[in-house]
Amino acid sequence: MFGTYRLILALLVLVTHIGKVEVYGGVAVWGFFMLSGFLITGVLNRRYGFTKLGLVQFAWSRVLRLYPAYWLSTALTYVAVRMLASRIDPLIVNDRLAVPSSLRDQLASFFILGNTFLGLGRAELSLSPSAWAIDVELLLYVVSAVWLSRTPSNTSRMVVSMALLFVPCWLVGKLLLGKGYSDIANQMTYSFLPVALFPYAIGAWLWHHQKRFSNFHATSTRLLDGALLLIVCASGLSCVSITLAYLVSLPILAMVTAMLAGVDHVGKYRKMDDFLGLMSYPIYLTHWLCALLVVWVFPIGMNDSIYQLNKEGMAVFTAFGFALVTLVTLLLSAGIAVGFEVPIERRRREFANHLAKMMVDRERGPERVPTRPKV
Repeated sequence: MFGTYRLILALLVLVTHIGKVEVYGGVAVWGFFMLSGFLITGVLNRRYGFTKLGLVQFAWSRVLRLYPAYWLSTALTYVAVRMLASRIDPLIVNDRLAVPSSLRDQLASFFILGNTFLGLGRAELSLSPSAWAIDVELLLYVVSAVWLSRTPSNTSRMVVSMALLFVPCWLVGKLLLGKGYSDIANQMTYSFLPVALFPYAIGAWLWHHQKRFSNFHATSTRLLDGALLLIVCASGLSCVSITLAYLVSLPILAMVTAMLAGVDHVGKYRKMDDFLGLMSYPIYLTHWLCALLVVWVFPIGMNDSIYQLNKEGMAVFTAFGFALVTLVTLLLSAGIAVGFEVPIERRRREFANHLAKMMVDRERGPERVPTRPKV
């Protein structure tokens, strides 16, 4: 059920970005980080290993998983922004949604890496304003391959270390907030690499210790209770502190991840779950594009029934507008999954292994054929 879970997390991001309910997007991103920690630790230990060839295969596999859909989404957004700019300013949808002008933003827009510096800062202009989380995710993969995911003791040490390090990060954030640097202050307790490592390391720890939870079966009641508990905690505590809401969400996300890890579906539902999982990444990548398309189709907001412009000139979607953007996003993401993600996924592992072997063999050089000694 991890595919369905990823889809739900992606939709929670829409609830924050398009629906303007602040806390759920952050909880969803931490949920993605935790799930990645669990799954990446699993594939590194079970499939690729930590040899040079295995790590190169893993790296190529991640590139082929993340970049094709990302480049497709940015290409579609580029076309839309260029075509619609004369009628609709894309900045009213997201204040960073535009064709990058600086070399730094252009490189970051193409390579993903560079959207942040260790999770801090964001590209000024981007065709994929949410790509910062993928930037952080790539850094987490490196930490996993180099050290974190190798042993259970490593994951335990990382969880404890990041929990302790969170306190000075929070104090620095409070200091920056007091000086008026609200954006960087929020990032210190949300996307800064040591902070992002906290949920990610919990996911890695869960994988290494999943036998402890083998009797903790997922049931509809338990999953529903977990979802309701997450909503209540996130909604209630966010009124006090967004950071506190994120922290309290961690054990609930861990509980849900542990329960879903024990679910083993086969047959048609397994295929459906895999497909929903493939949809989650395009949803995350294209929802700003879909919001722009909805604004373009309804340039006056149908008498404010779709969206309104606030004092800053930003589009604020109504409940109906949010539902419309979500529908368009789901349809586009399903199309990308069917026509793009599924065909690539069929060949990804085979192609990644082939590329890795080519790279390793090239470094080794041609093998010398031993010659017989002269008599």
